[in-house]
Amino acid sequence: MRDRLEPVTGGPATRGPAPALIGTVATLSMTTAAIPAYAVGVLAPFLVPELGLDPATIGVLIAVGYGVGAGLSPLAGSLVDRRRDRLPARSMLVGASAAIAGIASAPGVTMLLVAMVVAGLALALANPVTNHMLHAEVPPRLRGPLSGIKQAGVPLAWLVVGVQLALTITWLGWRGAAVGLLAVPLLTLAASVALGAPAAAVDRRAEHAATPPAHRISAVVLVFAVILGIGASSVAAYLPLTAVELTGIRPTAAGYLAGTVGAAGVLGRLGWGWASMRIERLHLAMAALAIGALLAGSMVALSPGWPALIWLGAALFGMSAVSGMVLLTVLLLRIAGPDSIGRATGWVSLAFFGGFVPGPLLMGTVIASPAGYRGAWLTVAAVFALGAVLPLIASTTTPMTSRH
Repeated sequence: MRDRLEPVTGGPATRGPAPALIGTVATLSMTTAAIPAYAVGVLAPFLVPELGLDPATIGVLIAVGYGVGAGLSPLAGSLVDRRRDRLPARSMLVGASAAIAGIASAPGVTMLLVAMVVAGLALALANPVTNHMLHAEVPPRLRGPLSGIKQAGVPLAWLVVGVQLALTITWLGWRGAAVGLLAVPLLTLAASVALGAPAAAVDRRAEHAATPPAHRISAVVLVFAVILGIGASSVAAYLPLTAVELTGIRPTAAGYLAGTVGAAGVLGRLGWGWASMRIERLHLAMAALAIGALLAGSMVALSPGWPALIWLGAALFGMSAVSGMVLLTVLLLRIAGPDSIGRATGWVSLAFFGGFVPGPLLMGTVIASPAGYRGAWLTVAAVFALGAVLPLIASTTTPMTSRH
């Protein structure tokens, strides 16, 4: 199990859109793909009573979306590597828009399930599309910082969904507020059109012949991605509902709680994106993220006695579990070549989104048991305890140092 691999060097095209515009489109694309699942979580206090759902159904909806995204990620990665144009990116934006519209208009659980299947299609494309964009069209020295900015698009979705819904639900109702979320994919689509065609491909004669295939990605990286997925999906699906049911927070205020996760996640991903280019021993960063998420889960479990803890836990989740994917993204940008970045990203996305399937289902099961919400968040903490120990154990037998 090693990620001590030589980076594959490939320069971007000599002409093309400015890196700032590419970074903007990549960031907003990640935001767009993440909006449907987060919208279901934030709207859960409204969906449950109005559509006659039970809390476990919210977990099923999140699991369906990410399950589809996980299953199709390797295929999506291969598609992105083959096409090398903007069609996959724009297809992802259209799919996410359709999913948002489906959530806003859903009369019941069937439409919500269809919307989450479509959302899963968009999720499968999001990481391969944006990683390929950075690898092919951005100078190597800017890939680390821009990967942090790009990955910040995911918690930015949390911030946008939480704050926008909290501000507009009172006047527009939850359906009208959900329709307002379509502004993000429409803006992103316009920016994508402004990019024009992708820059010309890099000179293949200057590339390394060997590119690390998917099976050489460290098993620790894949397992860690699964753990991140379990934790992040649990937060997305159940933190707002937990706040309402466990601590008595008003449903609209639960949106601000989700916004807290998003704001902290944006800062966390930007920070980890900057720091990851300077971190030599990546297992220490992975363990630190897991420890932070462990503490966050414990805080939420203890919040009935100390309500402020749920807000602190939300912020800590944003800085840890929600931010962890940026480390894996930077690693992929270092070790994968331009002909395989989509496939490599697809396999890591399969692991990450794969964690989103058992996470909400496990949470829903524990919540329905006598252990309730407290037991569910202690379960999340236990999962991250494994996430903290695993890379430390692996580093004693296999180097986990990243070479720049």
